[in-house]
Amino acid sequence: MTATDQRRSFSIVRTALLVLAIAFLLLGDILAFNQLATQSAVDAMTQSLVFSIGVAGAFEALRRLSVPKGSGPRMLALIPASLSFAAFVTWRSQLPIGWSLLITAAAACALGTIAVRTLWGTQRQSQDDTGQIKGLLCSAQTIVFVYLAALVVADAHSVLFV
Repeated sequence: MTATDQRRSFSIVRTALLVLAIAFLLLGDILAFNQLATQSAVDAMTQSLVFSIGVAGAFEALRRLSVPKGSGPRMLALIPASLSFAAFVTWRSQLPIGWSLLITAAAACALGTIAVRTLWGTQRQSQDDTGQIKGLLCSAQTIVFVYLAALVVADAHSVLFV
């Protein structure tokens, strides 16, 4: 396998993982807003926690780990991987909703940081349109996470960690 073929296969794998991450992110949002319309904010937070943070975060961590370059970009995979792991542990252990709220707030902070660095950072001039689309997608998802977190605090403020 030549170097060009290897780079092409890395590109295909990274693109496929990005598409899967975005698909599960959107699935989590759709399920969360469906639960918000029919049930409660706590149920919506659970859907967002499992799909948008858990599954999509796992695929994003795999995408970041598949970088053929040095260990710097690979170290950034720890953020979505740890948030994904925490989301799955919180969901499967049925911990109080306050823990889900903390994980969602951490995910919103991470996505907000990515959005600000992508849209207004110093490497903004060297990006193509896909970088700006990723930044706008991170901005939109940050707004969704903050909105769901605010609704959960308003809905279950007295029983967050009980």
